Amino acid sequence: MNDVDFDPIKYYDSYPTKVIGRPGYPARAAFKSALLWKLYGERLLAELKQINSYADIGGCFGFGANAMAFHIFQRQGVRPRTAVYEISPGFVEIGKALFPEIEFIQRNFAAETGSAEIHDLVTLVDVVEHIVGPDAFLQSVATRARYVMLKTPMETTGDWRGNKPPALKGEEHPDGHVNFFSPAAYEKLLRTNGLD
Repeated sequence: MNDVDFDPIKYYDSYPTKVIGRPGYPARAAFKSALLWKLYGERLLAELKQINSYADIGGCFGFGANAMAFHIFQRQGVRPRTAVYEISPGFVEIGKALFPEIEFIQRNFAAETGSAEIHDLVTLVDVVEHIVGPDAFLQSVATRARYVMLKTPMETTGDWRGNKPPALKGEEHPDGHVNFFSPAAYEKLLRTNGLD
């Protein structure tokens, strides 16, 4: 399948009702944010001093964003202004009902230009593997964030075994993944697009 044939808006249109029913989904989403905060939170706050603005891109219903905002609040005593950018109206609708204190924005984060807000922290948790054209997307994220935390699955057979990606891709992949990374390829993608 060709990457250009994959339409994420169409693919994820019915996805929210499938995902929210998965056993343990909210706990897994919150755990991923808790893990990122445990690994990098202290170092992040040592450099930033305070996180006033936080955005989670592709944050689905907001479980991860809510957990991250909670950890930030626990550490600094002030909850950051929190936004979730999501292309699926289903995620946005459900997220607004679950977490009314979070701003849910139904649009592509990378499509905003001009006077778009620069966030102290942006998270991308299991997002890059879904993005057609990740280079331009990551360049846009790098220009609109002081710090970025990423978590992306490594779905190839590894740098040492030929980097063979899974057979299913895009609409055929159970979760709509269009990119598959080895650790070296992923590090190169980040480095060449303004992230380290």
